Amino acid sequence: MPVQKDSLTEEEKAFLRNVGYRVKYFRMKSGLSQMEVAELSGLSDSTLSHLESTNVYAVSCVALHRIAKALDVKPEALFRFD
Repeated sequence: MPVQKDSLTEEEKAFLRNVGYRVKYFRMKSGLSQMEVAELSGLSDSTLSHLESTNVYAVSCVALHRIAKALDVKPEALFRFD
């Protein structure tokens, strides 16, 4: 069952924003466009755009695993906020 945005706590919203920031950081570091990462991960470019925006966007663990693989980083790197 998808998570409804309205049911998220502020802490959960911040967590999702941080994941999006990490995806964008690694994407830019790799020199890839959102479209290129979308192609490599088998996801839509709109998914990448939503995830990287400042809006809260819930995404599956499978999608994050595919994005990490496309960016050539370990999936846990997307969850490290130090």
